Amino acid sequence: MNYTFLNIISYSQVIIKELQKQFNSKFAIVVLAFCLFSCKHNGENLLGSNVAILKVNKEDLQLLPEKGLVFYKSKPFTGVSQQFYENGKLSEIGTFKDGIEDGPYKKWFPNGLLGFESNYVKGTIDGVSKSWWNNGKLRTKSNFKMGVGDGVQMQYYISGSKFKMITIKDGQQNGMQKAWRENGKIYSNYEAKNGRIFGLKRVNLCYELENEKVKE
Repeated sequence: MNYTFLNIISYSQVIIKELQKQFNSKFAIVVLAFCLFSCKHNGENLLGSNVAILKVNKEDLQLLPEKGLVFYKSKPFTGVSQQFYENGKLSEIGTFKDGIEDGPYKKWFPNGLLGFESNYVKGTIDGVSKSWWNNGKLRTKSNFKMGVGDGVQMQYYISGSKFKMITIKDGQQNGMQKAWRENGKIYSNYEAKNGRIFGLKRVNLCYELENEKVKE
């Protein structure tokens, strides 16, 4: 029994007794019903319906390749896997549902800085994925649509300056592609379209290159 809930009910009963002195009993009954409903509702919010998340060491999980599932104690694992450095700091977490990676995945450097994060949906990387240099500067920012690169993909120098901008559609370069020197000067600027590139890599001219195919 939730003691906070009982205390609130007792407090409500005191209020009702005072109300009965000033108003008729019918009105007091209505107020009491309202108070009890509110207390029950708040009690449910306080207690919540969240199920405790199972957290286990990665070493305790078993991958069965023939089933493509991760097991824990002979059952498909649902919860969070954890791995730690010798200094006790968290090095990696992965989220699983019914034996399949589903949810956030993160890795940290030994110094505690975040090194990589992504998200999985039913075993497939999906959404924004980021990585960092060990100095905390952003290294890459990629976009995925159910395992396939889709959208603008950015790369950065360890200093934090932009290195490359790669535009991808359905896993293939499509759109503007750019690259910069660390001093900010652009040295590659071209457009990929229908398997061909318009412009020259490593120069700023902009004319069509005949019969050149886009390569990853």
